[in-house]
Amino acid sequence: MQLEVQDRLQVVCDLLELRILPEVARTLLGQYSWDFDGHPVILERRHITSLLGRYLSKATDELVVAEWADVIELRDDIKPETGFEDLILEIIFELANPILNGQLSTQRAQELVLLISPDNPAS
Repeated sequence: MQLEVQDRLQVVCDLLELRILPEVARTLLGQYSWDFDGHPVILERRHITSLLGRYLSKATDELVVAEWADVIELRDDIKPETGFEDLILEIIFELANPILNGQLSTQRAQELVLLISPDNPAS
């Protein structure tokens, strides 16, 4: 049981760090129950800025960004960084739902990086 939890959380960490593609993470995480009763992995602002930085440098595209956010959205084994919960959840919702919120653009990615940056006193 403990090994299963460790394996699951490793997949989540690999997803947050984009060491594995979101569709691979979705498949691997599909092996586990949706509900999770342990200590979740923290989704930090740096995870989002790293992903958006990859998008801005053309190392990934808007489809991967949307898939990444979609896999993360509403998971019990992922918790937003303390003090930034609302901001992180709003950004994940926006990125995960391009049909509702509009396709990610370079300008919007730059705005989100500035919004969530630790250097921004408003974040």
